[in-house]
Amino acid sequence: MLHLLQSLLQLLLEIRSGDFLKYLALVLAYIAYTWSVNRDFNSWKSLFISFKNDLESQKEWLKNEYFEENYNDQDSFSPKKIIYPLSFESLPEIIRRGVEKLPNISEKFLIQISIFNERVIAFNSLLDQIKKINSANPITTEKLIDKLNDLGINDRNLNFNEFKKQISQLKKEDDTLYLAENNRRLHRLLHVKLIGNKNKQDKLHFLYSEISKELEKILNNFDSLRPHFVRFKWVYVGISVPVFFFIETFLH
Repeated sequence: MLHLLQSLLQLLLEIRSGDFLKYLALVLAYIAYTWSVNRDFNSWKSLFISFKNDLESQKEWLKNEYFEENYNDQDSFSPKKIIYPLSFESLPEIIRRGVEKLPNISEKFLIQISIFNERVIAFNSLLDQIKKINSANPITTEKLIDKLNDLGINDRNLNFNEFKKQISQLKKEDDTLYLAENNRRLHRLLHVKLIGNKNKQDKLHFLYSEISKELEKILNNFDSLRPHFVRFKWVYVGISVPVFFFIETFLH
């Protein structure tokens, strides 16, 4: 044992201090670089987790399907119908930073999140338009609310088609009901044309479902996205030690 320690000490004495300092500087630079790269990947992971949470918070809205033939919501005529805007703060940042730079991110996922972001913007813009239309003339809006109440909008046993027919007929005498029909048209666009259903691959419902599944896969396998030189940095550092000693001892 003593002989081994003496041999190791002799080996260390033979190594030139300048070479050792260069080697140490390279190792420290490598560790610093891997730390920087790893920090960037942790930042990406936080963005993906935030995006997943955003999707989860909108689940009760986007998981529903809407079809042209059976969108029979009486409240869609009313200025009082409450719809909250879609909020995906992390998604624009994911797109801005260039998620395509990450390894093993599918082209399909890239296309879907871009379309999804556009649809979210369109959804919120249309929602703003509905709010502006109904707030433009408060007196007309209040009259419409009273008129719809008189027609039985809150009666869930009322046949939708009959209710719709009444509005169409009475608007000739009461022009406030034109606003009701306009509300209905815009809400139908919002639900059927933007949220859509599983048969519409460019609509929010389908994109939400596909992106949620792909995002789950990405997060479950996120560590595999990190480069090998980051994941196994201490292995590489460990290998470099005997290589350094070998070079210094036998090649100088």
